[in-house]
Amino acid sequence: MERKPGGMTRVKGRRGAMKDDVLTTTEAGKLCAVDRRTMLRWVDQGLLPHHRTGGGRRRILRSDLREFMAGRGMPIPRELASGPPRVVIVDDDPTFVASLRRFVLATVPEARVEVAEDGFAAGLLVSEVRPHLVFLDIVMPGMNGLEVLSRIRERPDLDATTVVVISGSMTPATARAIRLDGAADAMGKPPEPGRLRRLLVELLPGTEGGGR
Repeated sequence: MERKPGGMTRVKGRRGAMKDDVLTTTEAGKLCAVDRRTMLRWVDQGLLPHHRTGGGRRRILRSDLREFMAGRGMPIPRELASGPPRVVIVDDDPTFVASLRRFVLATVPEARVEVAEDGFAAGLLVSEVRPHLVFLDIVMPGMNGLEVLSRIRERPDLDATTVVVISGSMTPATARAIRLDGAADAMGKPPEPGRLRRLLVELLPGTEGGGR
């Protein structure tokens, strides 16, 4: 155990993990959207690493569960997100990209921000990075933003990725259609700073109220 100021203790489990990094089989089952019996079966079959408490109860590390789910193409819940918040900007306008990137980092300094200049590059980048949030333009060379949105929403392993469309050609009707196609929000250029800041805080894990 590690004693903290004020007399509080934090219990460490296997590999030095803190208690918050360890899940019961019931908690792990909820994250995988399966019942406890299914989770126990996976554990007993050796498919999912685990350890036992002194009382013989099975415990699973969050990192092991995340790896298990990713290896089977299961959507990764935000609760299992690892590392800094990941943001992908997909836009072929370098001036706008630079401005949006500065805004994201000013709001969430620990964020990892990656950029793709066209739809094809976006597909590869999103698959590699598995971002929490994608800012997506509509009009781009090659594959347009609506096609990129459709491909992201077709993939169960990207269910936890939120897409926000920002376009200079946005109209109220287009925004409504984009939301129906699976985007969390749609807005014109330049985006309203307060609205953009609220989205970042709400959607990115590790921020105040984030990851919901």
